[in-house]
Amino acid sequence: EYGFLNAVINSKKDFDETVTKAKEIDGFVLIMDEIHRLNKDKQDLLLPYLENGIITLIGMTTANPYHSINPAIRSRCQLFELKPLEISDIKEGLKKGFEHLNKLSIDEEALDYIASLAGGDLRFAYNLLEVAYYSSSDFKIDLELLKKINNNSKKLLNFNDGISEILKEIENNFKHKYCI
Repeated sequence: EYGFLNAVINSKKDFDETVTKAKEIDGFVLIMDEIHRLNKDKQDLLLPYLENGIITLIGMTTANPYHSINPAIRSRCQLFELKPLEISDIKEGLKKGFEHLNKLSIDEEALDYIASLAGGDLRFAYNLLEVAYYSSSDFKIDLELLKKINNNSKKLLNFNDGISEILKEIENNFKHKYCI
């Protein structure tokens, strides 16, 4: 069995409830997102449960664990560095996401463009796809639309110039006027 906690969102109470559950189960796996944001006190609380095997920890972070995770915890864990996804992987992931966007039409050139901008980050690619989808009046995404809403040729949307334009496009083109 496993439990999932987010170091940013979940409280000490959530952590305590997870530990109580782990004590009742042999081989409990704790998946902790944003582990680099886990404060020192919570890291110290986690340590004895790692030492005695009550909890097996899978921690996820975008930060360098050598700077953000207590050395005692690091010494009881195996660290794996995950590499950025390849463009082909990003495209495959995007295609799986298409089913959640009704009436979506996207050409191969636009798909390639999103995948190349993503820099190995599928979440970024999903976000750009969704912004483009809701920015279009007919749910058709092409290179021209993507370049219009994404003024930065690297990875980040140009917030100074692009966000207000994106919001105007969404407001003008989104048929149902409500907040998402």
